[in-house]
Amino acid sequence: MQGVKFTKSISSLEEFNRQANIWINQVANNRIHSTIGEKPIDSWLKEKEFLRFPNNLPDYQVSPSITRFSTKDQFIQYKQNFYSVPKEYAWRKLFIKEISIQGNKLVNIYYQNELIAQHNLCTERGKSIENPLHFKKDFKSTNISIKTKYNQKSIWKNYPEIPVRPFEYYDQLLKN
Repeated sequence: MQGVKFTKSISSLEEFNRQANIWINQVANNRIHSTIGEKPIDSWLKEKEFLRFPNNLPDYQVSPSITRFSTKDQFIQYKQNFYSVPKEYAWRKLFIKEISIQGNKLVNIYYQNELIAQHNLCTERGKSIENPLHFKKDFKSTNISIKTKYNQKSIWKNYPEIPVRPFEYYDQLLKN
């Protein structure tokens, strides 16, 4: 069995990789492997034509699902912020999963296995992130698919516009 002893005299990672590639190509891949009974390079040449790599797959989501209980006020706490949920899910055991779609971080909220709410992740602290539709009396939650979330611009455009007013405006309101 031929081997190579690498010492501390290697000056860089590039030099180490160069020497390792020489060993792999001249020694390891050209000897008969005891398990498969042939040279690894021969196995590779036979098998590589059958390898297919999937294209256009969505990003693999690695974030865990976290259990939280929603409040009576229809909010669920996640990363020091509060996210709204539809009224029928107040006081419920819900699951939160942070996902990333094309670089946008989202907070998905589930009841059992049903997606009931989705919000953009807020990176600030102590904020309440609300979907006004969650608080309408006639609003009924439906399963929201991730694909349709971005097609719901008509829903999001119905958010009320909050005008920016000077503090004097509010002082007048309090005096009346």
